[in-house]
Amino acid sequence: MNLSATKTVEKTLDDPDVHEHWKKEYRTQENERFFELAFDQIVKEFQLKDNMTVLDAGCGTCAHSIRLARRGVSVLATDFSSSVLDMARTHLKKNGFEEKVQLQREDLLSMSFQDESRDRIVCWGVLMHIPDIKTAIYELSRVLNQNGILVL
Repeated sequence: MNLSATKTVEKTLDDPDVHEHWKKEYRTQENERFFELAFDQIVKEFQLKDNMTVLDAGCGTCAHSIRLARRGVSVLATDFSSSVLDMARTHLKKNGFEEKVQLQREDLLSMSFQDESRDRIVCWGVLMHIPDIKTAIYELSRVLNQNGILVL
């Protein structure tokens, strides 16, 4: 693992201005239509049962967590950045989803979850920012149960 690269990425992604820039550049009407269709399909494929919670690993400001919650899904949204989680908290409250989405600080390279403890995981638009992708995929696989579904 390249610790220097990881620290550089963490510092960059901890900057709220980076997330505001992405929101401005990538949350276009065309992309939003695509995301809505994609998340309709994801929820359909997940075949969620009443007690299932979807892990949104690397949730950022919770745009996709809200997409899931709008579809009746219980969500545990995680990110390593405290400042981004603060932005997510504000975004959830502004959109009325603070009760439907639980926020938790987690490092994708070393998650605190037990092995095979998650039924469904979404990790959308995250891995390209992780210098140690092998460890991130290992961690996602480790916490996903044997019959679970992972959407990347």
